[in-house]
Amino acid sequence: MIIESLQYLQWDSDFFGRRVGILRPTSRLSGADVRLLLTGDHDYRLIYVFTGEAEPACADAGLMPVDVKVTFRKTPEAGCVPGKQTCRPYAGGATEALLALAYASGVYSRYRVDAILAPYFERLYGLWLERSLSGEIADIVYVQSENGAINGFVTAGGGDGIVQIGLMAVDGRCRGNGIGTALLTAVASYASTSHAHEIRVAAQLANERACHFYQKNGYREYQRSYIYHIHR
Repeated sequence: MIIESLQYLQWDSDFFGRRVGILRPTSRLSGADVRLLLTGDHDYRLIYVFTGEAEPACADAGLMPVDVKVTFRKTPEAGCVPGKQTCRPYAGGATEALLALAYASGVYSRYRVDAILAPYFERLYGLWLERSLSGEIADIVYVQSENGAINGFVTAGGGDGIVQIGLMAVDGRCRGNGIGTALLTAVASYASTSHAHEIRVAAQLANERACHFYQKNGYREYQRSYIYHIHR
C-alpha cells in the first residue's frame, strides 16, 4: 500500500507544524495511489513526492511539479588555479549581507514557489544559513568580499568522497565579474585536498542562469527529480 511507503520527516514536521512525509516511488503512480495520498485515511498533511520523471497520474489529479531539481556533478581537479577573484573561508556569524544572499540562493526554491509554504521561506533559509555557519550541515563556507562587503558565498560539505554544494549566491550587482566561478574554484580546491572524488550541486530546472553557469564550469547533469507537494 502506497501509504506504508511514506517516510516521516521529523524536522520538517516540527518546522512547518504539520505532519510531513516523503515518498520516493519505485514505479509509476496509479490514479488510485494519488487518490490515497490526497484523500486517504492517514494523518499526513504535507507529502513530498520525488520521482524520476513526470507522473501522468499526478497531472490527471491536477498536480504539477513544484520543482524539477537537476543535480550536476564534476570531478575535482588537482591544483585548481584561482581566477581574478579570490575567496576565503568564513568563520563568522550570519550578517544581513549573508542573509540576503541566502534568500537570493533560493529564489526558485520549491519552498518559495509553493504558495502555502512561501510564508516560511525566509525563516527556513535563515536557519539553513545559521546551521551551515555553525558546522551542523556544512563543513566549509567561503565568501568573496571587497572593501569589507561580502559579494558572494557558498556552503559545502559531505562525506563518502562526495562534496555537496548547499547554498550559493552572488550579489546581483556584482555578477559577471568571475565571483561565482571563484567560489566554485574554492570548493573544488577544498574537495581536492579532502580527497573527494566528486562534487555535486543541485539547481532548479527553471533557473536557467544557474544551470548554464554550472555547465559552463564543467559540471554535467547527473539526475533529475520531479517534486510534487501534496497538501491536505
